[in-house]
Amino acid sequence: MQRQQRHAGAFRVDGLGRLCLDGQEVAAYLFQAPTDDIQWRRLREIVNGIIRSSGQTGMRELPAVAHEMRDILSGPPSVLAAERLNAGFDRIVQLLKAARSGLFVAIP
Repeated sequence: MQRQQRHAGAFRVDGLGRLCLDGQEVAAYLFQAPTDDIQWRRLREIVNGIIRSSGQTGMRELPAVAHEMRDILSGPPSVLAAERLNAGFDRIVQLLKAARSGLFVAIP
């Protein structure tokens, strides 16, 4: 919860932002408890939600990172997979912050 509050002020938290922050939190938890099957399923749902939501935004890199994460989730649960997913969510949150800050401009 503390992590979400820290990030919540950095960008507008809409449905996609909430999915990203929740996914980041679950990925960090799975790094410590990689055998929790319920959280692995939850993370799959979150990543699929990010893919659906980010496809509507016009961003290109965010869905690509989410697809990479879905590929990681198709493998067996492990500490290495949790670490890679954690890094993926860090990238997604940074991309979302940059996009919401106006740093990126859409190319027609």
